Amino acid sequence: MSRMSPPIPSFGRQSSGFYLPDHISSYTILLVDDERECLQALNAALAEEGYRTICTQSGREAWTILGMTPIDLVITDIRMPELDGLELIQRLNPRETGIEALVVTGVTHLDQVTEAMRYGVYDYLVKPLDLDRLLTSVAHALERRHLTRELNAYHHKLEQEVAARTLELENTLKQLEEAYRQTIFALGAALETRDIETEAHAYRVMLYGRTLAAQAGMPELDIRATEFGLYLHDIGKIGVPDAILRKEGPLTEEEWEEMKKHPDIGRQLLEPIDFLQDAKEIVYSHHERWDGSGYPRGLKGKAITVGARIFAIVDAFDAMTSDRPYRKAFPLEQALHEIRRHAGTQFDPELAELFLAIPPETWVQCRHEALKICRSWEEKRRGFTPPPS
Repeated sequence: MSRMSPPIPSFGRQSSGFYLPDHISSYTILLVDDERECLQALNAALAEEGYRTICTQSGREAWTILGMTPIDLVITDIRMPELDGLELIQRLNPRETGIEALVVTGVTHLDQVTEAMRYGVYDYLVKPLDLDRLLTSVAHALERRHLTRELNAYHHKLEQEVAARTLELENTLKQLEEAYRQTIFALGAALETRDIETEAHAYRVMLYGRTLAAQAGMPELDIRATEFGLYLHDIGKIGVPDAILRKEGPLTEEEWEEMKKHPDIGRQLLEPIDFLQDAKEIVYSHHERWDGSGYPRGLKGKAITVGARIFAIVDAFDAMTSDRPYRKAFPLEQALHEIRRHAGTQFDPELAELFLAIPPETWVQCRHEALKICRSWEEKRRGFTPPPS
């Protein structure tokens, strides 16, 4: 293998109306022919025009060169011993690699030209070579190579710009999501000033509900809406008088009717907030029961939004597994037994089965996580930053 011509710069060349890019010597042409005289003639013609060439009389050596050196155009004879031009073109696969190719053949081998063209060969040349035809084909092939390079560079730049824009949008969405969450937690904090047990309970049912929603195969956007609705389920209690909300003894019938208004109050509070419309339906329906005996609308079965059906299960579970002034928390096994017992009456039976299929230790982890979140938000509200551990 040897380089047969030194780089010769050429500027703004024209050939048969086709544009040749500046500095054509920056393009490397691999010449392959087992006949020395033909190879030398090819090389001399191209060197005179300013092209940079690499010459070899072996198809195998040509394939080695292609694996080691950037090549823009291959001009190869078809009939060669060992690795012939047709097999070389097959391996090169111009359509995939973008490397242009011309084949040289005798008149009697035109059937092989047809096969070579199927592999993406740009053109063919018939021996004895016509110099003008050779130079025109080379110019056209390199022009296509030049345009392909520009197109690939444009695509690469476009992909980079799209990736950068996508990252920017993802960061914006994360910021927006965080703003949504802070808005929701601020609403929850407002309720906490009325009912000290509400926030910890809200975090627990939110995490329990997210786990059950994921187990049910809900899409992520629906899971988020469910989280928001579960956390804000009692937001309507802001409109319930303190005398009723904080009363230690049993409520009178009139007081109970007043308390039962809080789902509708919650619905009205969330009505103007666009991103909480799905959550609003959970807030409005969170006291409905599967058998239709709930309130405020007495909805039954799947007429109840799925987020509210999830809430019914996780709310009851949290109530049973939390200490109350009048009783200790149920053991986990007993709480799960109660969920099973009330499936089909109080609870959606399908969701109840999915809930019971989740390992019990998952609920313990959710409870610990809720406690950590609650403490974190409490520290933020107080402006307290714990020292590094």
